[in-house]
Amino acid sequence: MSQITTVPGTPMPPMVQVPLSPGMRPSGPPMPQQAFTPQDIIRMLKKRIWLIVIVAILVFVGSGVGTYFWAKYYPTYRATALVEVKSPNPPAPMEKQGQLPNKDIMEQHINTQARMIKAMGILNKALEDPVVRGTSWYQSFGNDVPKALLDMDERLAATPIRDTWFINVGFAWRHDGESAQIVNAILDQYLRRVSDASQGRSRTDLALYQRRAQELLSEISLKKAALARDRASYNIPVIERRQADVGAKVASLNELLEERLTGQEQAQSLYDMYHRPGAQTSMADTPEMRQAVDFDPLVRTYTAQLADARLNLETAREYRPKHGLTLQLERQIQTIERQLNARKSELLAENFRQMSERTQVELDGITREVISLQNRMVEAKHELDDLEAHMAKYRADERDIQNLEEQLATVNDHIMRLRIQQEDPELVRVSISRAERPLERSSPSFKVNLPAGLMLGLMLGVGFAFLLEFLSSTVKTPADVVRQLHLPLLGQVPSQEDDEASPEDMNKLLIESPHSILAESFRQLRTNFLFAGPPEQQRTVLVTSCSPEEGKTCIAVNLATSLALAGQKVLLIDANFRRPSAAEAFGLSDGQQGLSDILVGRASASNLIRPTQHDNLDVLPAGPLPPNPAELLGNDHLKGLLQELKGRYQTIILDGPPLLVVSDALVLATAVDTAILTIRAGHTARGAILRAREQLRRVNARLSGIVLNDVRITRGGYFRQMYRTYYEYHAPEGLLEKDGEEQPEAEEVKSE
Repeated sequence: MSQITTVPGTPMPPMVQVPLSPGMRPSGPPMPQQAFTPQDIIRMLKKRIWLIVIVAILVFVGSGVGTYFWAKYYPTYRATALVEVKSPNPPAPMEKQGQLPNKDIMEQHINTQARMIKAMGILNKALEDPVVRGTSWYQSFGNDVPKALLDMDERLAATPIRDTWFINVGFAWRHDGESAQIVNAILDQYLRRVSDASQGRSRTDLALYQRRAQELLSEISLKKAALARDRASYNIPVIERRQADVGAKVASLNELLEERLTGQEQAQSLYDMYHRPGAQTSMADTPEMRQAVDFDPLVRTYTAQLADARLNLETAREYRPKHGLTLQLERQIQTIERQLNARKSELLAENFRQMSERTQVELDGITREVISLQNRMVEAKHELDDLEAHMAKYRADERDIQNLEEQLATVNDHIMRLRIQQEDPELVRVSISRAERPLERSSPSFKVNLPAGLMLGLMLGVGFAFLLEFLSSTVKTPADVVRQLHLPLLGQVPSQEDDEASPEDMNKLLIESPHSILAESFRQLRTNFLFAGPPEQQRTVLVTSCSPEEGKTCIAVNLATSLALAGQKVLLIDANFRRPSAAEAFGLSDGQQGLSDILVGRASASNLIRPTQHDNLDVLPAGPLPPNPAELLGNDHLKGLLQELKGRYQTIILDGPPLLVVSDALVLATAVDTAILTIRAGHTARGAILRAREQLRRVNARLSGIVLNDVRITRGGYFRQMYRTYYEYHAPEGLLEKDGEEQPEAEEVKSE
């Protein structure tokens, strides 16, 4: 453990501790490891900042050196040319501009031309150019045409320029003049291909339209001949006149038929009126029937006689109401009335019969007339349909001839335009800006390679840092204990090498350097231990570790000293028969009698317990090494001894052997109230700690928590900020000094 500059002063304020529960018994498999937090990443980057910087510098320098030699021995010059792709729809002859295509169609056309520039046929033709064959690029392949063709395709780039009608064509080679020559040779072949394709397309279109014109002329001639024959055979003028006459006849018949149909409906209605049940009774009171009855001579005679008889009866009643003449007149009136009613009934019946017969005759007559008109209408319509069919065919033939003549005119117009376009320079829908000798090399570029090398170096450095962090399986920080092991943390002790105020003998730390951060860490360990569980469950404590060289004896000695300085009566027992060292920490010889003699019954504890320079702290050495340490510690003598010593001491601390090396530690763990596991930061693996926890669980031993020892105060380390805060707080004027000399480490910490 290294030195840290210190200045004596007031005690350090309490350090932030991980919350503790009152003791624990580990049980079950460990919980899954949690992901890195942003704080862990920042800590890791700070911790390995020099690795990241060195890797970044090495890659940066390497990229600079590589770029220099690359530029010196194998530079690349890119010659570029521009190809303007015009609209695929050429303007019509005597027009300045053709129809602009859709944007998507134009983009497809430009991309098609870019692919055509790199077509194997064009590249093959370019390789046949004597200028290309004379270049060092072609000669480097030793006349291996397929290999040269593949290399040309790889080096050649034809890229459409966004939002323009241009294609950027470039070729990269280490000789600037040859790059331009090769690009121009390729574009010459491309332009020849486009020109030939345009001329060939124009000639093909012209031949196609001329053939179509001949077909239309032949078809028009045939149509006109057939039309002349039809006109002669059908006598079209006569048909036209007859069509007009028949049309007028159909209209007249239709009007007359409508009138007759209306009359038929009326006759049918009248017929139905006279032939329905009870029609005679209901028709008796009609004006026609009353008129027929009233104008009958006999009815008129009976009516006059009835009127005279009634007048005579009225006169006779005035003078002789019951005279025989009166009675005779009454009988006469009755007789006349019967005769009158009988005559009226006869007349009504006769008139009804006559009217009924007349409606029948009228209905039959008008029905026959309607049928006749309908037949004539059908005949006229048939004749009209035949005439119209002949005329429709004739008119259709005329329209067909007219359409064919219009098509012929359109085809002739296209033929004229194509003949004009064959002489038009705009027929080739591309134009080329030839490549010139490049003024500077295209690659390598220091402006690109150096920043890229720096970025790559930083990424590699960070990647190596993360890789080292992930590959490391050791516990380094208090956060690792809680997050990865899920165990209570009783305390953390900084590395002795980082605290210059610490003494050479760590066992005398609390006496010789009471104001150092190391001493303060042991006082915090004491406080956390006292609150880790009920006092009756922490009377006997085993301090152990996973493996040797983790500082468990130092932890046991300083914890015992801290408890003694706090006023407790403490006994420190050296229970490590393999490598006893606790007694030597207080200047006692380990060759004397000790714990082993007590357990075999050769001595009593009161005779072998040795006092120390601390009034409240006694030590029991380990004694001679027995041949069977595990069996000796496993008998009931040890438990009885501890029970006896509890009456004299408040706390008994046993410095035991490592858990994973010998079985003695597990035997001791079953005899004490609780155990403390010491872990050396950056040294003890997580797997070893978990195995130690599992072994304690199997023997049903209680584990109070973990002590993280030898925590380094490095950049990104856990105690970095705490170290600076602690000594700045203790320094009277913020200066970290010792013996009148300013310490460089303190300056560095303060400057951060």
